[in-house]
Amino acid sequence: FNTTFTLPATAALGEHRMRIVATDAVQTPANPCYGGTYGVTLDFLVNVVPAPSCLPVTGLTVNADTITPDGAKISWTASPSAPANGYQYYVSTDNTPPTAATTPSATVPAGSTAAIITGLESATTYYVWVRSVCSATDNSSWSSPATFTTLCEGYDLTSSVYTEGFEGITANDQLPNCMVATALGTLARTYIAAQATYNRMPYSGTKFAAFRWNPGSTTWFYSAPLNVVAGEVYNVSVYYITDGAAGFTALNLAGGTSQTAAAMTVFGTVANPTNTTYQQLTATFTATATGIYYVGIQATGTSSTPWYLSFDDLSVSSNALGLGNAEQSKFIAYPNPVKDILNVSYGQNISDVAVFNMLGQQVKAKSLNAANGQIDMTDLPTGTYLVRVSADNQVKTIKVMKQ
Repeated sequence: FNTTFTLPATAALGEHRMRIVATDAVQTPANPCYGGTYGVTLDFLVNVVPAPSCLPVTGLTVNADTITPDGAKISWTASPSAPANGYQYYVSTDNTPPTAATTPSATVPAGSTAAIITGLESATTYYVWVRSVCSATDNSSWSSPATFTTLCEGYDLTSSVYTEGFEGITANDQLPNCMVATALGTLARTYIAAQATYNRMPYSGTKFAAFRWNPGSTTWFYSAPLNVVAGEVYNVSVYYITDGAAGFTALNLAGGTSQTAAAMTVFGTVANPTNTTYQQLTATFTATATGIYYVGIQATGTSSTPWYLSFDDLSVSSNALGLGNAEQSKFIAYPNPVKDILNVSYGQNISDVAVFNMLGQQVKAKSLNAANGQIDMTDLPTGTYLVRVSADNQVKTIKVMKQ
């Protein structure tokens, strides 16, 4: 039961007694001392205090179309007090309400009922409150909060390689930051460890993603936003494995300007996959405009025979970095993860090997001129690296986990 009431304007300041009675019979007029057999009586003390001289704002909102990777615009309904000193807002990643002693984030001039907040972290949830400032010593209470999440910032492909191996997730059916999937948890799955059935396992590390079969599937995984440059060629690679049964009709690589199926254009595909060991699907696309771009992965099927197609280690790189896709079948790199010595083998002469960190910086290089070789990774910090092997006029790049 909820209700509201208005105190009489003549109510004296101080404590008053208030009684609420629920009875088994209508009392007309109301009888606060009703003594029937059934009913509930609740007594309260109400403390009447002076009305505030500085009233709070109402209607605080975040303008959704103004949210960016580093900020947003907020607006509110003006306080009836028309505060002479304007307003203050407080923004935080913590939803704990501010107090009267909390230092505000910024001040808004009198007469304005909007503010643009900048300097925030991308892909982060924020809470914001506003209060009226009627004088140097008289502030209103803080408003109810508004909340928003800043957009994901586009990944810079001009100097580094985008890779997603799902190693950052901490629970099944969780997505990496800024990645999107349709039907997550049912038709689109992520796992933190290999599963006992249907060949569901990682290519590297311990975590991976998978499609569950669905006839005419419109299930997609979409990458985080990528910054592309018009006219540049980009290399895309993903490793995939099936449960061996026929029925998946295609594994598609696609791209577009939003994380939606309607925006996707397929630029790479493998038809009727049934492989029971990991294979690599590679493709390229040329950016038609400068701006944000997304890579999508889709598995389609018409039969109920197969159950899962798993994938891992999606990567996107610019041709300008020289990290193009190359032939997979002849290349071997082990162990992965590696603690000290990484062995590489190609079956043909390897001219050189280079190791890059995830910022795209070269941290090791070695000339081999042999079909087999070793790279000492001992002195590298724990983390993820890209190992680029040049051989047979081709370039092969693989993700390696350093323990």
